[in-house]
Amino acid sequence: MTDRATFGQQFTEEVKNELQSWGVEPVKNMELMDLRDAKDSNVISNIMKKKSSEIEKESRIEVANNRQAAETAEIEAQQTIDIRKQESEELVGKRTAEKDKVVGIAAQQAEQEIKTEQAKTIDKEMEVRKIEEVKTAEITKSAAIISAQQQKETTVLEAQGKLESTKLDAEGIKAQGEAKADAEKQMQMAPVEAQIALAKEIGDNEGYQQYLAIQKSIEAYTIVGTEQSKVLQAADIKVLASGSSGNDGLKNVNDLFSAKGGLALGTMLESLAATDQGKTLLEKVFTKKESSPEINEQEKPLK
Repeated sequence: MTDRATFGQQFTEEVKNELQSWGVEPVKNMELMDLRDAKDSNVISNIMKKKSSEIEKESRIEVANNRQAAETAEIEAQQTIDIRKQESEELVGKRTAEKDKVVGIAAQQAEQEIKTEQAKTIDKEMEVRKIEEVKTAEITKSAAIISAQQQKETTVLEAQGKLESTKLDAEGIKAQGEAKADAEKQMQMAPVEAQIALAKEIGDNEGYQQYLAIQKSIEAYTIVGTEQSKVLQAADIKVLASGSSGNDGLKNVNDLFSAKGGLALGTMLESLAATDQGKTLLEKVFTKKESSPEINEQEKPLK
């Protein structure tokens, strides 16, 4: 449109003088309504196509630019909306977090205060309980001391009573023991004294001494005779002669109390001692007799 106006103004300037010569004065620029090519000419047509294509290009560019601008504007608007939405959500989240934080802190503080008060209450209860336990312990201690003192006094009295009783029992037992010991001593000394008196009497009586010697010899001869019969079967018999004939010997028991009987008895014992069995027998007999030196209490000294 601008080029067309410019072209109309230039055309008006070119024909202005001619028009004046015709007595016409142009008031405004001439406006070209239609321009056409001459026959067999395409200049104006080409120009028109060129201009038309340029106009279409510019139009399409402008449309594209406008569409791009519109889409960009829409995108930017959507971005702005999303950003605003995110900022709003972030702000809401922050506000919510701050609110939760404040609420949580307040709840924790309240819980801590509750626990603090509970701890104070427990401390006070423990102090009261401690005081009660101390009082109870003091009462128990006092009661235990009193009981122990009473027990001590009772024990002392019982011990003293037992001591006196024990002393009396000991004195009684001692007296009984002394009496029993004295009686046993008297009982033990009685046979000893009797034996001493008997031994003294025997020592002064030669006849009784001979009687006891003969009695012991008879007992020995009896035992020897019994055992000799058992031993002679395996004994190595030896004949011992004292210068008399083989027919000589004791005729009766009374010969034992004579010199001949004593010699015969001595010869017999010597003969028996010459064998191992007889020697063992004599050792048993005389060892047994010597180990039992007690005198029969029924035996009484001769007077």
